[in-house]
Amino acid sequence: MYNGVFLSCTGSSIYTTLGSLKRMEKILKNVVIWNAMGNASLILYFKCLGISYDRMIDELNELKLIINMYNYSSLLNENENDKLRYIENFLLNYLNDSYLTKESTLQDVYTKTGFFPCFIVWDSTNKKITTLNPKTYPSYKFIDCVLSCLCGIGLFKHYKLQNVVIKNVFAIDPLPLDYLFKLESKELTYLYIVNKNQLSNENTDMLGPLIDIQNSLIEEQLDRFCNTKLNKENTILLYSKLLRTHSIDDLYNLYELGQRMCDTFLEGKSTFERYKDEVKNIEDQN
Repeated sequence: MYNGVFLSCTGSSIYTTLGSLKRMEKILKNVVIWNAMGNASLILYFKCLGISYDRMIDELNELKLIINMYNYSSLLNENENDKLRYIENFLLNYLNDSYLTKESTLQDVYTKTGFFPCFIVWDSTNKKITTLNPKTYPSYKFIDCVLSCLCGIGLFKHYKLQNVVIKNVFAIDPLPLDYLFKLESKELTYLYIVNKNQLSNENTDMLGPLIDIQNSLIEEQLDRFCNTKLNKENTILLYSKLLRTHSIDDLYNLYELGQRMCDTFLEGKSTFERYKDEVKNIEDQN
């Protein structure tokens, strides 16, 4: 049914995305072309290494920086280079037992795995959105492309990729669907998995003295996304609140929520109505 997938997620919404992918696993098993923006690049990374969605959840729990992977999620005075090195070393550990290495290029990934990875980023040097894939940039290192998608104030503001500087694409276009990979020979049928998040003000006492500024900036980005027109068929809209503390139970709940919303999509029903019912059930229990 589908021969291409588009994934867009930031922060804790990566867990709802993984839940929906788990539910669609059989349907998407033959898909080759995978487009990713935000921390969906981590999903693409693990997928190319043959790691299952269930195991991805366990591995991401160990990373402990997922909640920071949202633009403006942390305005504390933290060392961005330390975060970058931490994430890079975390990811490189998985290459020790893999047929891919630190030096593997996008072309290597496509040749060895059969997956065609596409990373949508903002090239701030040339002032344009661009897609990093085995056709346009075959010599770019796989690990560099994954990391370049994680730019944002919550982690690191920019990433140097050869002769260009990559910055946060969400600040430019939260839904750059015109930049998905296309084939000249045939029309691709894409499945779009997109997250619409709400700002959570729970457990914010540990987020520092600039919490009001943080909230304002997050709300601006959410408003920008809400004003973006999404008129594509085959779109799974996933709804959740952004987690701002590292709670394993809550993260697993998002994974399961993503599966249930995907079930609703497959039934041809509204995922938003399903989300409202889920929130109501939680509120009634409390």
